[in-house]
Amino acid sequence: VRRKHKVGEYPIRISANAVMREFKYETEGGAEKVRAKLRPVFADQKTYETFVASRRKVFDEFIDKLAVAIGKFIRVDDIKKSAQTHIIRPRKRIGDLKQIERGRYGEPISYGYYGIDEYFFYTTLWGELARERNIYVSNAVIVDEFGNPIFSVGEKGFYAGKTKTFDLDAEFEPPKEGDVQYFGGNVYDKKLKELGLIVEEPTEILIEDVDWLDETKLDENATASCSSCAGCD
Repeated sequence: VRRKHKVGEYPIRISANAVMREFKYETEGGAEKVRAKLRPVFADQKTYETFVASRRKVFDEFIDKLAVAIGKFIRVDDIKKSAQTHIIRPRKRIGDLKQIERGRYGEPISYGYYGIDEYFFYTTLWGELARERNIYVSNAVIVDEFGNPIFSVGEKGFYAGKTKTFDLDAEFEPPKEGDVQYFGGNVYDKKLKELGLIVEEPTEILIEDVDWLDETKLDENATASCSSCAGCD
């Protein structure tokens, strides 16, 4: 809540993150079981895009209902909504729940709330599987494991298999193609600055009508977001 704000600025912002329940991490089977559940999603580009769109639709419907409820509760004149798809690029391969780092910064989903890690785990595998199947990544925000944006990519994207961007066995490498904009304030901040790729350091990025598979923002006042799959069941 912004107690002091300029005329025309929204004083309240709500951030909602979502992940998918069907890819829940289970002790029996662990990471490999989650990976096996995910693989059909990455069978080919069409299958991938169809899956993402279906989950995004569910998430958008949830955000619409949330916006209506908020409007009734606090009686605001206007609520702006927008959505982003987040794809995580962790610094290293995460093999189990104990290796997930948490902190009170970035997106709320990374704060370490009780019971969330089992549902969050699959998002750490998303980028790597996209690379294995050479998925064309577009209209998304690539974030670190805390949800801080590394770069956004527009309609003109890049093939995940042709770059080391999601290669967890190699040092992070920015994509060499695509409509990309880089940001500071993430775990790769130093490298991006050394490469001269950061031209501005916003506290947040907003992409209208795009999906988190990775974040959705419910206005200047309300923000929503989904990881590696903009959709919530």
